[in-house]
Order: sequence, then C-alpha cells, then structure tokens
Amino acid sequence: MTTRYKILFAVDLLNDYYQDGRCPDFTFVPSAETYLLLKRYQLLCKVVANKLIVLIKVDPTNIPAVNINAESKFVFYLNLQNPVFINFTNLDFLA
Repeated sequence: MTTRYKILFAVDLLNDYYQDGRCPDFTFVPSAETYLLLKRYQLLCKVVANKLIVLIKVDPTNIPAVNINAESKFVFYLNLQNPVFINFTNLDFLA
C-alpha cells in the first residue's frame, strides 16, 4: 500500500538581492503549538531550497485523510543563518 500526500500549503522566501530571487538565508522552525498540530494531523513538513512545504496525507481519491480545524494556526519562525543579511537587505520596520 502506498501512502500519498498533497501540498497543503507552501511558503517561498524571496529576496530581490539574489539573481534568481530565492533567499537561502533562513531556516524554518515551527512553533511548539505548530509542531503539535503537524503531529496531530500527521502532516509532513519539508524544506526544499528556499521553500517550506507542508504536506497532508490523502486517500486514493485525493481527499485529505484528516479534517483540519479551520481555527488552526500554523506559525513558523525564521532563523537567520546569514550574519551579513542586513548589509544587502533594506527592511521596512514600519510595515
């Protein structure tokens, strides 16, 4: 039996500084509450280059195997890995 997954949501980190736009300067870290949600709903969390991808298990007809509560909030922190990031990025702290 094969287990199938579909993308529930994805987040791309982009920065105009990079020629291809993809920003590799951060890692994604789920909050403690999000970690529990991922576990409760049997979601997979993958990082591919600059993209966070959360996958949900589906049945053979591509219907999600679990129902996610509409009030659920997924919070991920960004951990800066590049100490010179601020040198080439103009952050708008007022936004």
